[in-house]
Amino acid sequence: TGEGPGAEAARSGRPVCAADLVTDVRWPEFRVAALERGLRACTAVPATADGVLTTVTLYAFRPWRLAAGALETVRVLAEETAVGLLRDRARADAEAEAEQLRTAIASRAVIDQALGIVMHMLDCDADRAFGVLRTLSQHTNRKLGAVAARIVRVKGRGSTRELRRLLGEGG
Repeated sequence: TGEGPGAEAARSGRPVCAADLVTDVRWPEFRVAALERGLRACTAVPATADGVLTTVTLYAFRPWRLAAGALETVRVLAEETAVGLLRDRARADAEAEAEQLRTAIASRAVIDQALGIVMHMLDCDADRAFGVLRTLSQHTNRKLGAVAARIVRVKGRGSTRELRRLLGEGG
């Protein structure tokens, strides 16, 4: 609903307690949804670690207030949750980067082969051949590696006219 103790704790940066949702009317939509599910109380505790905000919310089926001493324990739990999210994000980013590098390494050999074919076909240097591959990739909305793989697969046959057209040399 965008409202409730968790949202308020996230906005304020302070713990928020609703000791009895029957009498606490601060968040009407949240209150109705919680009571329909049998919840009577909750406490939300926010924490931030390296810019990642988390909120741990504890729920109860009867009126209840978190003991003052337990608040620090829940805050530590919220901080550890934020740290865990940061680590998970860093791991996912590292995995994505590793996959991109694997793809780049795998396609590099094919791109180099295609460059050689294009250089031979058009009697041009590597920079110009790479420009042709890049342009062909953009014009066909295909990845450079896929374009290179096709040129290598057909060994350039049937591609000379298209490549020359891209260079503006006619066909």
